Amino acid sequence: MPARRRAAPARPGNTYIPGGAGRSGRARRGYLLPMVYRFIGEAAMLVHFGFLAYVALGGFLAWRWPHAFWPHLVVGAYAVGLLEVGWTCPLTVVEDWARRRAGQEGLPPEGFIDHYLTGVVYPEEHLALVQFGMGVCVAVSWIGLLVLLRRRGARRVPEDDAEQPR
Repeated sequence: MPARRRAAPARPGNTYIPGGAGRSGRARRGYLLPMVYRFIGEAAMLVHFGFLAYVALGGFLAWRWPHAFWPHLVVGAYAVGLLEVGWTCPLTVVEDWARRRAGQEGLPPEGFIDHYLTGVVYPEEHLALVQFGMGVCVAVSWIGLLVLLRRRGARRVPEDDAEQPR
């Protein structure tokens, strides 16, 4: 029987365990978990971008489905609370936690928006303008909904008037 070779010592920051798959063919826990945490971090980032898109554009969904206004009102109020009151976004916490557990660099203390958008998508000095633009977008969607609902209400004929000849 040949002698077993000793595995090389793991390098700092290296999450791969030499030997990879055991006799069962399954990857060892030390190799699989960082991938799971990375997936969680990436999913949190995507949900974050979806949340921002919904805050900016979700009011326009109410033009087609008027009941969609109420969830958008709640999400909009929550977004204002995050920006103005300074609440901590749970998606930021989850993404930072998962990235650190995966061995990656976590989010900076400033958070998601400063890491992914400010200075990347728009210049840092235009942050107030971008926030104002999002507010205008939400206001336009809500005012447009009000106009559409009034037009739809004006087109409806009351049942009493519909039966009488003109």
